[in-house]
Amino acid sequence: MHIHQSVLIAFAGAVMIPSISAAQARRAPATQADAAVAVAIALRVDGQPYQFDGNASCQHEPMASIYGVAAEMWTVQQSGGQRSIALTMWRPKNGQGNWLSLGVSGGGKS
Repeated sequence: MHIHQSVLIAFAGAVMIPSISAAQARRAPATQADAAVAVAIALRVDGQPYQFDGNASCQHEPMASIYGVAAEMWTVQQSGGQRSIALTMWRPKNGQGNWLSLGVSGGGKS
């Protein structure tokens, strides 16, 4: 397993972000400890900036599933105060292509 030491997430424009909690509940429990890595996050959600530069939790699960489909999973999560972000990438074992889910909350919205 190799987790990159930095992650950059950048989005612009108005974005409606659905909650990711349901998708995360479908993954298999982690067999490896979370790893703290340095990340830089700069995005705009519904016209509001979300910026973070510091450590976040990264995880890789080679044997997970989503919607009943076996998949490899990578996730990066950061939270502090009233704000949080979670980006998860799923790579289905059946070759359907990668799936992404992004959840952002802040200012009482998610």
